[in-house]
Amino acid sequence: MKKKQDDEPLVSSWGLMKDAVSKDSEFEGFFTRATMFTLALIVLPFEAIKVGIEALGGEFKSGIDRGLFLWYVFRIRKRRAFMKMYHYVAKGNNVLEKGLLSLAANPNADLAYYYRRSGAQDYEGIVRWMESCFSGRSRSIRCFTETIKWHNRCLNLKRFIENADLFSFDIEALVKDGLLDAVYVSPSILDVPDIDEETCCDELLFPLSSYKDIDFSPVDWSVCDEKLGRRFAYVRYYLAIVKGGVIPPQYLTLEK
Repeated sequence: MKKKQDDEPLVSSWGLMKDAVSKDSEFEGFFTRATMFTLALIVLPFEAIKVGIEALGGEFKSGIDRGLFLWYVFRIRKRRAFMKMYHYVAKGNNVLEKGLLSLAANPNADLAYYYRRSGAQDYEGIVRWMESCFSGRSRSIRCFTETIKWHNRCLNLKRFIENADLFSFDIEALVKDGLLDAVYVSPSILDVPDIDEETCCDELLFPLSSYKDIDFSPVDWSVCDEKLGRRFAYVRYYLAIVKGGVIPPQYLTLEK
């Protein structure tokens, strides 16, 4: 019997896992590689069942074996096909009419937070300061990869979500229509070496090489602590830099 080539693994997920950790991997970026490795690891046992059934002379055509396999593959592909991001806006907004507005598109925004950080005296000065940090920052929309999970040590998160409407959007839809210019990640400052926790730096930002490098793994909300002043600086979030500084209403869903 002809021996199977080494580069044609019996279980394709195994080959995908090897490629994800290879130096010459076709996947770019750490988060993309980690995601593909994890997806392949989930599918691996079901593909192994398929190979075992066929090796014993069985057929992988119907029944629970095929059903489980296809269900997991469908769930994974569906999850990858829709890159859902979340943004909170104070209640009483007109987002469904005007869209999600960045600071550049909203001169009526509450500027108290930005006065403190920028040292500027007016809206135009704040916008100039933001653009001096990096091009497009004033056109950014802050977003999470999941909804906020409050707990008893951080009840201000509970109050935050109770007083806000939650909107979601598919970031790949923005890419498809040419509305996304860039994505920046703000990691938890606990995950960044040589950062003084007392700085309260909640805008530690790094550009991603691709929107595909967004990390959709679970966020650890347990690190938030109201007494210690720990909130959004301690959880991973993203800035989506959008053309015109607005995500139009047709891309948005008001979550219940």
